[in-house]
Amino acid sequence: MFRIDEDSKLLFNLDTKIYSLDSVMKCLYWLQEQWDHDVTLNDDKILVSLSHREHVESRSVLEAMAVEVSKSFLDFSLKDRVFSQTATVRELILAKAFANYEG
Repeated sequence: MFRIDEDSKLLFNLDTKIYSLDSVMKCLYWLQEQWDHDVTLNDDKILVSLSHREHVESRSVLEAMAVEVSKSFLDFSLKDRVFSQTATVRELILAKAFANYEG
């Protein structure tokens, strides 16, 4: 899912069947304090390049960071899916809450 290039950049190749562009962009928004990023759409892939602002060179540290970023991509993707799949339930609860309102 990721690789580290010779410039110590983390490169992610994300499948759009699993990750939406919206969820990836939300995740990158939260990572922007520590990471500079570049995003490219390529057919059914989202290509993400991340450069740490403090330029980390240790491969083991970069690998650990990449694992954490991977978890963040998954986390945001799952949050978006749960949010969209529960939209109807939230609408029903809201409608029920105001159905008996006498104002």
